[in-house]
Amino acid sequence: AEHIYSNSFIKQKIEYIHNNPVKDKIVTLPEDYYFSSARNYAGLENELEIVLLDLF
Repeated sequence: AEHIYSNSFIKQKIEYIHNNPVKDKIVTLPEDYYFSSARNYAGLENELEIVLLDLF
């Protein structure tokens, strides 16, 4: 485990998590993965209730 020590570091980790389904060829875009907050961070509608961090 790593400590989150800055906003830029947490942004990097969120982007890494959002891109995992793309890397694994489950979806083409991070926003296409149903169980992801990537849609919310992209400003798109999402059926899931997500709490966004005001970092982006």
